[in-house]
Amino acid sequence: MKKIKLIGIIFFTFWLSACSYFAGEFKTPHVSLAGISPIALGLFEQRFKLKLRVQNPNEAALSIKGMQYFLDVEGRKFAHGISDQEITIPKFGEHVISLPISSNLSVLLSLLKKARHEKLNYELNGEIQLANQFMKLPFSYKGKIDLKL
Repeated sequence: MKKIKLIGIIFFTFWLSACSYFAGEFKTPHVSLAGISPIALGLFEQRFKLKLRVQNPNEAALSIKGMQYFLDVEGRKFAHGISDQEITIPKFGEHVISLPISSNLSVLLSLLKKARHEKLNYELNGEIQLANQFMKLPFSYKGKIDLKL
């Protein structure tokens, strides 16, 4: 019986600390595309380095233990990735994260053909997994990319 009470007290303490972390006006971090560069271009898969700028608009540091992310270009699924990179973004701070992302050749070729003539619309979506928290924070960002040389 004592073990059950102890477990209940520990759980309640963690629950209170989680609530106090997000008490007040917690704001979702702003995630935007800061760059993309090729790593390996193969016949079946292309690997890129995706640079994301993560800005923390909160009065507390934001500890991230992982992310998953998807990049759509011109309404087509272009690339996706997942990372277990742990970072802490200070309060009211920002950090640029370099992450791996994978694409396939058919989508890449059709987009490069269109990119010769115009800017491409893209949408970046994903989730941030917070360290020591059960919650995931979704993010979404839209923009245009110019691939003309």
